[in-house]
Amino acid sequence: MLRFMRLELKKTRFQNYALVFVLAVVLSMLFTAVSLHDTSAKAHTLREAFRVIEMVFAFVFVILFSVLNASVIISEYTNKTIRVMFTYPAGRKQIILAKLLLITALVASFLLAGYAVCGTYLVCMNERFHWTADTFQPALLTYMISRAFATTVVFCALGLWTFTAGMWKKSVPAAITSSVLFIYIRQIAVASTAAYEENIWLILAAVLIAFGGVWYTLEHKISDID
Repeated sequence: MLRFMRLELKKTRFQNYALVFVLAVVLSMLFTAVSLHDTSAKAHTLREAFRVIEMVFAFVFVILFSVLNASVIISEYTNKTIRVMFTYPAGRKQIILAKLLLITALVASFLLAGYAVCGTYLVCMNERFHWTADTFQPALLTYMISRAFATTVVFCALGLWTFTAGMWKKSVPAAITSSVLFIYIRQIAVASTAAYEENIWLILAAVLIAFGGVWYTLEHKISDID
């Protein structure tokens, strides 16, 4: 498994996607600053500001996950180059799973690094310019860390949903367009909670659906090469 992941890492040049990470960080900083300067709204808190970062990351990184699914996995089916991969001395499930794990690890790393950068930016700028009605407290750090890990799990799960959607008919457009739908579903689910954030049940549901979709795809869809 690790050998195939290293091979894919060399072949795909994932470092080219670092620009997307930079874009996500810059957009999050910009949207946070703009939202906190909206004087028509009530006094903001640091938790509300952190949720702005989550919203930007949802759009950028779930779509990025779908693009990686499309370019690294699904396009190999549409171009028929997957036949070459399947000649390697390994099972087909192992090859596809190695690609999927590499994509998941990359996006999760980008997400956690982005949260670290944007969270630090938010706290430092708030200390300097007093953007919110509250100030930094140790409890906020615990909140930010827990939210960073929770949303990273959810966003990667949504990314895995796009893998299943795209592999259903080996469609690159389906993988990418489904990401927007899944982001919208996530926003509706979050808006239905009192805290306006994922609870443990929403997180578990997202993960279970993702695992179920990946399992079904590996069992029934990866050998279909039209």
